Amino acid sequence: MNRLGSFKIENVIEDNLFFSEYQPIVSANLNNIFAYEAFIRTTSNVKPNELFESARDKGILYEVDIAAILNAIKEFPKTLFKDYFLFVNIFPSTLTNPKFCDFIELVIAYYPEIKNRIILEINESSLEKNYWFDENLAASILHLELLGFKIAIDDIVLSKFWLEIIAVFNPHFVKIDKSYSQNLSEKSEEITFLLTVIDKRVNLVLEGIEKEEDFVLAKQLGVPLMQGYYFSKPLRL
Repeated sequence: MNRLGSFKIENVIEDNLFFSEYQPIVSANLNNIFAYEAFIRTTSNVKPNELFESARDKGILYEVDIAAILNAIKEFPKTLFKDYFLFVNIFPSTLTNPKFCDFIELVIAYYPEIKNRIILEINESSLEKNYWFDENLAASILHLELLGFKIAIDDIVLSKFWLEIIAVFNPHFVKIDKSYSQNLSEKSEEITFLLTVIDKRVNLVLEGIEKEEDFVLAKQLGVPLMQGYYFSKPLRL
């Protein structure tokens, strides 16, 4: 059920009607927290996908996306940047926006502690697949890497399209869709295949780990990083 109701997407930025929660990403080998992922939340409990869908419909997706990025950085405790990376979600269309590079350089100037500590997690939305073929996306990613950012691709599934995208962009991290964690024992061959074909320099993150047996099996399969309710729900820090 859509919860937008009388909630006006245009007021999200003006009235600061949102906040950030954070979920740990755990290193399987070291059994400790490697990073956190930031999630946008609204004071009206509007689901994030509904929030962004409404922003897209209103033509202000870029404005809402960069507001979420800025808030994720602002609310993450400064002292944690010394020990942990921060995954921050971003849409491909935001990366191709001509204003984005200027925005991100201002963010670095204002929050110098984020240098080399932010992993931009590019959304896999089917509505934005065409942006992956936009030359501005590749140029923006290269610029961001020169500025010290790392790149992740979010929620991939095993398909020719995503294997080609991974080969072309060579991200630092690839997050496997949480559907693979459901009945993980039945999908272990697909996980093993991904671990085999993806460049060893690319770190795989398996999302949706909810039970100890899934954690143990994923670790046995060689998955280096994991995320899910088994470790923690997203929380304010």
